[in-house]
Amino acid sequence: MVRYGVNLVYYEYMKKQDDTSPPASSEETVADKKETRKLPVQSIPSDNSPANPPKAKFSVKRIAEIYADGGKPPDMSKIIRKDPLRKKKVFLIIIFILIVLFATSLAGLHFFNESQNQFSGDRVELAVQGSEQVASGEEIELRVVIKNGEHITLTGGELTVLYPANFRLSESEPEPLVDRTNVWGVDDLFSGDETAIVLHGSVIGEVGDDKLFAFTYSYVPESLGTDFEESVNFTMTITSSIINLDVEAPIRVGVGKETTFIITYRNESKEPLERVRIVATYPEGFSVIGSTPEADEGANTWEIAKLDSDQEGTITVRGTLSGLGGETKELKVQIGIIEGDATFRLQVESTSLILLLKPELSLTLSVDGSEAGGISSLGDLLSYTVAYVNNGDVEVRDVTITLTLSSDVLDWDKFIDPQNGNRDGATITWTKDQVQALESVKAGDGSEFTFSVPVHEDPFEVQEMKKNLSVTANARATSTKVTDLEGQSFETDSNTTVTKIATDLTFHSQARYYSDESLQVGYGPLPPVVGEKTTYRVYWNLSNTTNEISDVVVSTTLPETIIWTGTTSVSAGDQLLYDKKKHTVTWNVNRIPVGAGTLFAELEAYFDVAVNPVSADVGDILVLNETSTAKGTDSYTEEELSITNELLTTDLESDPQAKGKGIVTEATE
Repeated sequence: MVRYGVNLVYYEYMKKQDDTSPPASSEETVADKKETRKLPVQSIPSDNSPANPPKAKFSVKRIAEIYADGGKPPDMSKIIRKDPLRKKKVFLIIIFILIVLFATSLAGLHFFNESQNQFSGDRVELAVQGSEQVASGEEIELRVVIKNGEHITLTGGELTVLYPANFRLSESEPEPLVDRTNVWGVDDLFSGDETAIVLHGSVIGEVGDDKLFAFTYSYVPESLGTDFEESVNFTMTITSSIINLDVEAPIRVGVGKETTFIITYRNESKEPLERVRIVATYPEGFSVIGSTPEADEGANTWEIAKLDSDQEGTITVRGTLSGLGGETKELKVQIGIIEGDATFRLQVESTSLILLLKPELSLTLSVDGSEAGGISSLGDLLSYTVAYVNNGDVEVRDVTITLTLSSDVLDWDKFIDPQNGNRDGATITWTKDQVQALESVKAGDGSEFTFSVPVHEDPFEVQEMKKNLSVTANARATSTKVTDLEGQSFETDSNTTVTKIATDLTFHSQARYYSDESLQVGYGPLPPVVGEKTTYRVYWNLSNTTNEISDVVVSTTLPETIIWTGTTSVSAGDQLLYDKKKHTVTWNVNRIPVGAGTLFAELEAYFDVAVNPVSADVGDILVLNETSTAKGTDSYTEEELSITNELLTTDLESDPQAKGKGIVTEATE
């Protein structure tokens, strides 16, 4: 190595001498030779050196001049030995660095690829394209676009649509699932793919209505196995319609009161419309009275063969609405066009809500304390009470109460009314002028008032004798000033009272010796004498006034000392029966017709009895029969009738000629 370094220095020196230095003088050369020693010289091959380099003299001094550093010669006293493995180590270090850089690049590339393939859920797009303003009934199109912006495939896709009310799907591309009308299957979407589902249909509603569609796309990212979904809403506003429909219905209606619906329709398009149909769906409890024009089908469907541009029509429906106060009723009217296949294509639908109000002014009528009516007789005084109370939650003002009494047996000359109501024949009317409380009947308020009228005593005072007489009464309260029902006539009826007039059964029993015509019907001494037989005749008379009496039984009991002669007679009914063991006499009459004893003769029966006084009877009046009873049933009132007469004696109080001759006397010799 030392040799190599010296030779190299020498070579550089010689080269420099050849290029720049002039030939050295002989003196200089000699001096150099004295200062240096001879060194073996070895040539150094070099690609750039000449094959036979020129020989030159070497001088340490010259070397010092050439390589002087700041005027100081290099330190040549030390020899530095170089590491023979240095190049190998450098090479290995370089290889190691390259390997590290390569591994780092691979890791970065893998991380980049993994980050690109990772699912975020933010790059799945669901969008709806369509018009946000539509006309009611016109054909609309909605385009639902699904785009996969993720770097993995989306599988198991399904699109679900929630329609607004009154939307009709006519067709779609593609078709929905077989068993569903609002669900579509979506094919797998690879990264960057997109697909679209197009819906066609029509939506019905009133102008200004907002119709909301809700779309949901559910899917499963490949290899994740978890369901995800994307949702979006789309709102369209109905701004017009090809047919204008207007329904005029009251906001509030009284229960059971007649009300009117007015339906107005108009062709707003520039072309005539054919086969227009109007269908009304009435509220529950609505009873149709009539319509103008009359319905073509049922009571709620009308068809117009042709409706020209700008042509208008009106339908009026009248009816009553029943239900409970406070209920809300719905009236729905639809108008549309009948297509060629007889399909009804709805264009416009109008819905009206009606509040059913029942002021609940309860009106109660009673007679003699009974709301049914009861039973009275000729000559009785009928006392009536009219009571009212507002059970509702609205005030009723200016109430008028009208009461009608239907009967031919009332004696109006004796009518008593402390309120001084206005009477017109059998009708009496009270207003706030007669009953101040009727001016305003607030919720929860109420009151009552009374009046009376008698029944005629004599049925012949009635113009014409009729059977099954009664007095029927009912009242009605009316008002046109009810809170929230202004302009609507409100009325409520009371219960109806029926007072049946019972028939007047008359039963008379009497014992006679002489008839009314002064004919002798009895035999023997008068007054009766001990040991001698005296015969008397007992009469039973039945009369009836207004109702037929059925199943009449008249009976009495004879004392054991009284002799039954067997002589009897009846004008109607069965023959008299005598029971020897019980000593009873019975007369059965199937019926007593109306007017017996007034319009025609009364029913009569008689039988003869005899006495044979003994000494112990002297000075006594003998009993001919015990009390007599007549029983029957009023066929009209179904009331049981019973009349009892006092016992009869030999005193014969009903016989003017024999009266006072009933005391038993001693026989004269």
